[in-house]
Amino acid sequence: MTIPILFLALTAKAHLDVDAPFGFRKAEEQEVFNMRAEDDGPDYMLSFVENRLRIESRVAWVQREQAEAKHSTLVKDAKFKIVLPSGKLYWKPGMGTQVEDGWLKGYNGGEFGGGLFWFAADASGYKKLSDRNTQIVINTPKGAFAVQAHTHMMFWYSDLVEVRKGSSQWETRLVTNLHVAPADIVRDGDRFIYVTDSYVSTLNTDGTQREIYRFGWGELRVESMARRPNGEIWVGTSYHLLRLTPKGADQYAAQWYASKSLKVK
Repeated sequence: MTIPILFLALTAKAHLDVDAPFGFRKAEEQEVFNMRAEDDGPDYMLSFVENRLRIESRVAWVQREQAEAKHSTLVKDAKFKIVLPSGKLYWKPGMGTQVEDGWLKGYNGGEFGGGLFWFAADASGYKKLSDRNTQIVINTPKGAFAVQAHTHMMFWYSDLVEVRKGSSQWETRLVTNLHVAPADIVRDGDRFIYVTDSYVSTLNTDGTQREIYRFGWGELRVESMARRPNGEIWVGTSYHLLRLTPKGADQYAAQWYASKSLKVK
């Protein structure tokens, strides 16, 4: 099956050393917010493949994920198959965030919940630590931390939690409530960077935050975010891309991009 990836940044034309990704043009922020498209947006899903940006529509992203899942051996090789209300979690040794006696693995099942699990290093068992959607787990010199979301009906918020080993088992401890539900979140060294429909912010493991970019003309529907090892941040929205280039300590230069094929009213 052919997967219709919109723009795969693995070709010379799409190399990011040029002014804009292949198929896009630079756009001013006000122009982006003034655009009114004639149809539903492609909903850009971003990721890095060998340090180059892959740009897909949500439809293409789902099709690629499904195609890769069909050829994956994870279901066959899984040590544990955990049935959850929102789906199934398959786990085998090495998956997740490694800690002193095993692995921590989060599961994000969307509106109907997810979970956070600890798996033993010898794969002899596991423990469910939480039934909250867990978007990301990292291990730092200060310990393990996770961002967990609660998004159901009228509730849209997330918590930063410390995942620590108690006297007998692993447990979570609330660090802070973010009061928002990030559209996406990535690791940035020993901290997080998250994006909402109106701003991008850092999140330290002590709960402190610092806004590094705010959309100046309102809200956009943000679909995804990806970070390069050099600290460059890319955000995908329904119709546009945002590139944040680091210029110093939490200082970024912003550049918007619009698809050359976008039809506007």
